[in-house]
This record gives sequence, C-alpha cells and structure tokens, in this order.
Amino acid sequence: MSKAELSTKPPNTTLSPYACVDKAAPTEGSAKRPGDSASDSQYWRYDASQKRQKRGDGDAAKLCYKFILSGSCPHGMKCNFQHDEEAMEQYKRGVCFDFLVKGKCEKGPDCKFKHNLQGDSVVPQSREASSNRSRECWFCLSSPNVESHLIASVGEYYYCTLAKGPLVPDHVLILPVEHEPSTLSLSSECELELERFQNALRAYFKKNGKEAVFFEWVFKRRTHANLQVVPVPSNRVGALQNIFNLAAERLGIKFTTTKGFKAREQLRTEFDKTCSLFYVELPGDTILSHVVKEHENFPSQFGREVLAGLLQMADRADWKNCALSKEEEMKMVESFKSGFQEYDPNQ
Repeated sequence: MSKAELSTKPPNTTLSPYACVDKAAPTEGSAKRPGDSASDSQYWRYDASQKRQKRGDGDAAKLCYKFILSGSCPHGMKCNFQHDEEAMEQYKRGVCFDFLVKGKCEKGPDCKFKHNLQGDSVVPQSREASSNRSRECWFCLSSPNVESHLIASVGEYYYCTLAKGPLVPDHVLILPVEHEPSTLSLSSECELELERFQNALRAYFKKNGKEAVFFEWVFKRRTHANLQVVPVPSNRVGALQNIFNLAAERLGIKFTTTKGFKAREQLRTEFDKTCSLFYVELPGDTILSHVVKEHENFPSQFGREVLAGLLQMADRADWKNCALSKEEEMKMVESFKSGFQEYDPNQ
C-alpha cells in the first residue's frame, strides 16, 4: 500500500469526545482545556493537584478516573495520569470520591460516604450499589454502556450529548458525569457549570432563530438525571406556557409557576429530594413544576409529548419511532458540534 493509503482514515471514523487538541487544528479534535498537554487525549480525570502538593509530589497532579473506579486502565503504563493504588483502596473503603481527588466535598451532611482516610476495607452497601448502577447505566460516563459517539462536549461535572431518537435536530441532553438522580440536588459549583451549558445552548439556538426549552423528569428512585433541551422556533414560543398548562389540565393537575431570573435557584431551594418532580424551563425565565405523588400516573415522556404536539409532529412523541442508524447519529453529532463549537463552554 502507498503511504497515502496507509494514512487515510476509514469512512466511519469518529473523534473521541475526550480528545484535547490545539484549537489551531479543529478538524482533528476539540480544543485544549486549561492544564492539558497535547497528549492528554484519554478518559475522564479530576485535578488532584492540591492533594498531590500536600504529599510533596508537585505537579504530578492528575488521577486516572478509570483506575480509581475499577482498579485497571486499558492504557496501562502508557496512561498520562496517576494510577494511585492508595486512592483506589480508599475509594473501596467508602471514602467520598470528591474528597479523595479534590480534598473537599460540597455535599456536606448529605453525602453518604466517608470524609477521612481511616477505616476498614469493607465497601459499604451504598457504595457497592452506586458502583453497580454506574456500570449498568447508559448515561454514566464511566459506564461501558455509554454511547460515546453521541457525546458533543464534556465538562467537569456535566456533559452534553445528542438525544437518541431525537424529537428534532439538535435535541440534546445535559447529564451529570456521575450517577446523580437530579440536576436540582447537585452542589452550587455544579450548578454554575450547568448554567454555562444552558446559556451556551440558548445562544446557539437563538442564532438559528430558535429558543431553548429545558425539561427534567426527576424520579426519586435514583435514575440518572438528564435535563432535556429541545429547540423550538421563535414564532412558537408564545404558545408554550398555554400548551403545557392545557396538557396538565387533561391529566387533572395544575403546574406551580415560578418567574424571574432566579426561578431555577428558587426551585432548587424548595425541591424536596424525597419526592418525584417534573419541571420545564421556558424562555423568559418561567418555570412550570409539579410534584408527582407516589402512586400518581404521570407520563414519563410528558415533556416530549407536549412539545411534539406543539410542533405538530405527534408521531415523534415516542423516541423509538425516531431511531437512527449509528452512521446517521454520527453525522448528526458532527453537524451539531460544528455549529455549537464557538459557543461550547469547554472549548
């Protein structure tokens, strides 16, 4: 084979969502994040520089997330990040992951794990259950089941992915990196990153004559949180609140309306973690929410069904009717990333 043939990429090749390459070569991957070197194109990781500096290790700062989580890393000795066996053992003993890699945890008394490096080697049942959920969950970034070809942007606490079976083009999800049941219950630091994602998507859609609608079904039995984002043509925005209220009336419920630029902050303050909840964030700083009672028959696809009706595409209310081939999904992701790149907060 000629040199040109050997270096030609296969037609179905996709970029790794974890790749960090210089902005000067946008066709080869996404841009660098602060502190990354040109070879840092692998696996999620956390900056543990403060922890390392306390031990006198200077800039040997980054822990390999995959190694700590599972005890192994497919990159082996070639991995660019720290394979810290002590950190892995502490994690198995039930030490809080954030405490391990950052030296602090903002969940405070709500955190179920240890915030010290002492104790026995027995893994708490809650940690075992959490680990099992992460491995089985489609949305956990550490899970072998995650469909990485759909991922468009990865941050510290959240990542953005294209929806499987999208209602419309550019239908995306914002998901926590770790297995969390709700975006409302995460720390204020996580909320700031989520806000950056939301503002970036609003700006991207606005450029294309659309407005972003965000909705989340919070299920108290700890499914992986996913905040769905659907672009709606600007000329349909005026009907959004009415159509959601009408749909709620048909179910025999009434939404609570929260308005103002601090509407989401107020919802976070009032949110009872022991309850299930549906809420939708509409353009114009308006949030409609409903606390779902234990035995209430509330449709899990309510938000999508309402928007499908608004957009006069009722046949697309079920995501399974909108399934695409993997090749079509990859084209969809590349198209979105191309347009979103200038707004992406992680570029």
